[in-house]
Amino acid sequence: MTIPAVQHQDGDSFYLYQFPLVAAPFVAGGTVDSGLNMIAGELQMHPLYSVARFDIAFASAEYSGQVIKSITWYSKCLSGDFTIDLTSSEYELPALNGNTVTTEVAGLHVPETGGSVCIYAAVAPGTHSGELTIETDKVKIAVALNETEFKRGVMTEVKVTVPGSTPDEPSEPENPEEPENPENPENPENPENPEEPEQPVDPEEPEQPVVPEEPDLDIDDSTESFDPLTPMDWQR
Repeated sequence: MTIPAVQHQDGDSFYLYQFPLVAAPFVAGGTVDSGLNMIAGELQMHPLYSVARFDIAFASAEYSGQVIKSITWYSKCLSGDFTIDLTSSEYELPALNGNTVTTEVAGLHVPETGGSVCIYAAVAPGTHSGELTIETDKVKIAVALNETEFKRGVMTEVKVTVPGSTPDEPSEPENPEEPENPENPENPENPENPEEPEQPVDPEEPEQPVVPEEPDLDIDDSTESFDPLTPMDWQR
């Protein structure tokens, strides 16, 4: 048996006949006539796979109207060939060697912002994470998937949000021009060295009163140096 690595979805329809179903063997009771439409017994069919239902929302209007071509899930033990013991009621699958599952899609477009699309994938039961790549007719977008448990015969919803493309950050010039005369305080364009305000003019000092002339003394007014520790004889 096999869980195929390439699967198909037509619009919203995902056909489960692509995947293995099994039933426990039984012994028919009574006589069965091959020429008559008789019920010899009933078989209870059991799926051997799990189904992931990806609910994909596009966060940006830049993708609106694009044609969705496929999704590809990258993880471990998702698909591949295997054999199983039908006498066991557990129907446990061995570890599969296929690490990808691709669902090719027809008839789906990216909806307007706020809408979402559902795309399915059948995988081996187990705990899976990995990366999901969504391919449209114009772009490929990769989204990381959190670890999720997928049980046999159960459909598990996985919400996926496709972010918008991130614009490039503006690059800084390699040699930015420096302002002229950055140290000139008279440059009004340099905020670090503003022009200093003019100092106020001191008002005129009042005239000093006239001091009476002292008696005429014989004073040595030469400019020779002197020892400050030696008293000077101002009067001879």
